[in-house]
Amino acid sequence: MPTVGVAEGTREGGVLGGIAGGAGGVVAGVVQGVNVLGGGIVSGVGQIVRGVAATPTAIIAPSRGMWWNSNEGRWVKTCLLEEERWVNSEPEYDEDILGTDAIPESEKKKKGVDGTGPTVKDMYYYDKLGLDP
Repeated sequence: MPTVGVAEGTREGGVLGGIAGGAGGVVAGVVQGVNVLGGGIVSGVGQIVRGVAATPTAIIAPSRGMWWNSNEGRWVKTCLLEEERWVNSEPEYDEDILGTDAIPESEKKKKGVDGTGPTVKDMYYYDKLGLDP
């Protein structure tokens, strides 16, 4: 700031303008420095307070089966049994949305989706039990 003040003051008012501009630049630089320092201190103290307040939860939550979800910005409880049920309930090939077109041809034969039934290499046991494949 003082350098800019001297340059502008000299251009506008000569030597005396340069001195006045330099003094004004020093004052503006000190004010801006105090502003930046004060903002940094306030921001830093705020972050320290938030960190201290969040530390007990960050220590206890993982032992209670929780994990930090950074998208939601909160601790989330996960039940693996519920997750397993949800994953197993989802269709493998999105046939609930796309219908039978989503199922690959090789799987259609195994599942009997195409109406002909699954292809079985040996019908011996099915015939003995009287079952359809």
